[in-house]
Amino acid sequence: MTDRAPLRSIQRRNRIAKLNLGSIAPRYFFESGMFSHLNPLRSVVAEMAMPASYADEPSGLRPLRTVGPFLRGNLRTLSRRVMYSYFVLSFLFASIELCNGIPLVTFGLLSGICHWWESAMDGTLVAAGMVMLRALPLILGIQFTLRWLHFDISTEPHRPIHSYLESERIAGSDGPDQVRTRRQP
Repeated sequence: MTDRAPLRSIQRRNRIAKLNLGSIAPRYFFESGMFSHLNPLRSVVAEMAMPASYADEPSGLRPLRTVGPFLRGNLRTLSRRVMYSYFVLSFLFASIELCNGIPLVTFGLLSGICHWWESAMDGTLVAAGMVMLRALPLILGIQFTLRWLHFDISTEPHRPIHSYLESERIAGSDGPDQVRTRRQP
């Protein structure tokens, strides 16, 4: 019988050792910053229920003051994650979809709004073909961006690394179900 618990703790320690703990944001953005630093390591984070006990202490959180820093921090970590995952580490078909989707959506929206505004100010009607010329980039851009988003969501890791270690086959085992696990007392 082999105990895989030391392998799990070593794997977790190795993951934490790879983190740059000095660059993780302090205070309220700590959890989001930790998640953004664990993402390139393909780590899975499990939520644990923990009761909060504040007694008579007042909360130091001011929601209106934290909206701006949270928005800036989340946008910064999103842009870092996208650049790192889709352009630095590897260039996938999803990278091409993202590179085409965002400019097409932007162009479709801006040109459509500009031409709508011009026709509304002049009081002239626009031909259906011109409307479709403005709508087509927008529709294609939304489709490309949705395909990229689907790929991004579907490639998120769902199974922790240590569960792969627990279920790996022992070399030399004869049967398909012969996996050595630790017996609970």
